[in-house]
This record gives sequence, structure tokens and C-alpha cells, in this order.
Amino acid sequence: MNKFGLIKKTIIVTFTAALLGIGAISSNLPAAAAPRIDGFNEKSAIEQGYLYKPNLSVKHEGITLTLTDVRYDGTTLSFALRPEGANLDFPVAMFSKDEQIKGYIKKDWEVLADGKPITHSSSEYSGMNESLQYFARGVKLPNEFELSIKAEVTKVKEAYDFKVPVKLKSKPLVVKPNNASKTSGKFSYTVKQIILSPFSTRLILDSEGSPPASAEQSGKYHASPVYYELFDNNGNEILPEMIGFFHKMPEPKYHVDKFYYPTDNKATSITIKPYTYTINSKNWAVLEEKGSNRKKTYKKTYLKDLELTIPIKR
Repeated sequence: MNKFGLIKKTIIVTFTAALLGIGAISSNLPAAAAPRIDGFNEKSAIEQGYLYKPNLSVKHEGITLTLTDVRYDGTTLSFALRPEGANLDFPVAMFSKDEQIKGYIKKDWEVLADGKPITHSSSEYSGMNESLQYFARGVKLPNEFELSIKAEVTKVKEAYDFKVPVKLKSKPLVVKPNNASKTSGKFSYTVKQIILSPFSTRLILDSEGSPPASAEQSGKYHASPVYYELFDNNGNEILPEMIGFFHKMPEPKYHVDKFYYPTDNKATSITIKPYTYTINSKNWAVLEEKGSNRKKTYKKTYLKDLELTIPIKR
């Protein structure tokens, strides 16, 4: 079993407008957990066409970029470029604001499938393991296509071009549950799909109504939008890849399309545990758990009436 994607120092540069519908992120909160891909069988992922290791290198003016891996699971496309040949301060400065410094990868990549721009729900860059990684989620691509990548580097005139054929031999497991709805007070949600791949767990649901509020979530406080924790049938939490905090009151309707880390491939069910945070209505600060001196922990109010278990049939 090979594992990678273990996080050392990490940065994320996010396209804010595409970030899962998040309007604003509080500066004093952890805006995101770094995308992570681990805990899968690398040999099996290659055989199924989910993972490619092209190790293609292009060198211009003393700077080499190597396309180390490409991953596509039918719902997420990602790839990694490793820079060499420059004294770079990785990963804090993978992107340089100073165009006079040589060797930094510029943000504006061109990523195409069969010569056409990729349609996706969100995308981000991440500095991980001495490589710069690109993630596009909610992609709409054929099972077989040619991936084209064009990257530019500061103080290097010529662009770096890569082309890789991609063929998805096995599709991810799509779970479409029947009557998967829960209601509490004026709030309800319906699970549309759970998509399981070697690289991610994707939860798609629609919700409607005001989140149930506790006694504490009144006066100067209010309930946040509803968040969703996932657990497999063995009680193992399936962690979200990203958590966003909103600087606005909850909306009456949400279409949630959220990515979590991979689920154990032997899991027979997934339990959804909805919860809210308690938000200060004046400054949007999230109420912290009392006694959490070592590490900042934000208090969650679990909505037990809304818990739902979805069976997984493989």
C-alpha cells in the first residue's frame, strides 16, 4: 500500500468566485483543509485508469518543470508539477508577486481536455510535497481525452507544454438513495447522490428552510448554515477537504456539492450528521468551545433529528 499526499507545509491559492459558493471567509478561521489524496492502492489506481505517472519534463533557460502525476476519477481532475533548477523558497512562495524573480510558476495555467477548457464547479492550487498541484472538482469530461497543460515561469520566455492521454477504465461508484430526506422544524434536506472514488467522497444534496436554532443561538448569536459530518459504518469520520465560513445570514435554500476524503472501500454505509456553528451576528466570529486552550476549537451544535444513514451497495 503506497500512500502520498501527506502534508508538510501547505499553501492554497483559491479562485474565490468558484469556491463552492462561499461568499466570504473569516480571516481568524481555518479557511480550508489542504486537499489530500492518500490511503489508496497506487497499483490498483493505475490499473483502473484513475492515476497516471507520466514524469514528463520540460526544460527552458535552466528551469525544469516535471509533470509527476495526473489523477482523474470521473469527478475530480488533478495533476502535479515539480519545479527544479532555481533556488525557490518552497512552498510559501511557489507563486511570486515579483515578476523579476526567476523560476516561479505563474498562476495563469491553461488546462484543456481535447483542446477545450474544462468545465468544473471549483478549482484551486496547492503547494504539497515540493510540487505545485492543481485540483478541479465537479468536472464534466469524457471517459477518454487528451489533457493539455500550458504553464509559464517567471523570467522564462518560453511556455511549458505537456500533453497526456487519459482514459478512465473504471467509473466511480454513484449512490442514488431513495427517499433520503430528513426534516426538523422548518428545515429539510434531501441527499441526491454520494459519489465514491479512490480519491474522494462527494456529497450532493439540496436543503431548504431555516436551520434549527438552539437556545444559545439567539439574541446576539445565530445559527450558521448547516454543515454535514460523514461517518462510515465502523464509526470512522470521513473528513471534509474544505470548510468555509460565511459572512452572511443563512440562505433559504442550498445546493451542497461537497468533497470529503476517500471512504474505506469496505464501508457498507455512510451516516450523515448535520450540525451548525454558533455565530456572533455583529462580527461574524464563531463561538469557541470552552476549555479549548491548546487548540482553537469551534463549538458545534449537532442536529440529531436530521441524522441519516445511506446504505452502500457495491
